[in-house]
Amino acid sequence: MRGYALCGEPRSGTTFLKQAIASTGVLGHPFEWFHPRFEAQLGKGESLLDMMMARASSDNGVYGLKIFSVHARVADRWRWVSDLPNLSFVHITRADLLDQAISLARAAQTSRYESSAGEARPAAYDRAQITATLKDIARGQARWSVWFATHGIRPLSISYDEIVDKPQDVVTRIADLVGVSDVQIDWSKVSGRVMRDELSAEWKQRYLAEAGPVDRIAELEDGSLPGIARSVLRALR
Repeated sequence: MRGYALCGEPRSGTTFLKQAIASTGVLGHPFEWFHPRFEAQLGKGESLLDMMMARASSDNGVYGLKIFSVHARVADRWRWVSDLPNLSFVHITRADLLDQAISLARAAQTSRYESSAGEARPAAYDRAQITATLKDIARGQARWSVWFATHGIRPLSISYDEIVDKPQDVVTRIADLVGVSDVQIDWSKVSGRVMRDELSAEWKQRYLAEAGPVDRIAELEDGSLPGIARSVLRALR
């Protein structure tokens, strides 16, 4: 048994990549196994990791999972790194965080997280929501970077642009990571498409136009009490 974890934040291409990987039939089924809904399905005495391995593995013994930083508490409860066999890591990032934040803000409003789904309700531009989402994504991405560095883990790094532009190359690199060769995407099983559209571009232009003076970087500090305390301590050193 050996496997991989797709580590990242929402709207970084992981849903499309998950479909492409699963379509090969030899790289497992990388769902968000540490989402609380899976833990809620467990019976008394059952193990989330056992359930995951039963559902996430291909016949060749390769398993996959997708994990966002918001799933960390559930993952930690199950000692995911220690107890999953031969686990490798893939760090997925999206260079344009504003595009990512707009995509996630729209998805949160419409409940449309996949291109094949319909919108439960229309989306409306909300600058405050985009800003809050942008900060959450940035913190989550930094959280992964710190965690990898703290534990001496050097993950396979993959970008959103690579997933969109060269999906077969990305899947091949992940296959190489777990020792599987001659892997091909079965495009008949992949329905995901890029969801960025003209409305996304309009929101981005409007957001940038409202950004204010470029010199006011101090406004982006962590405004929480712990964040303020850290800033004061740094200033006094």
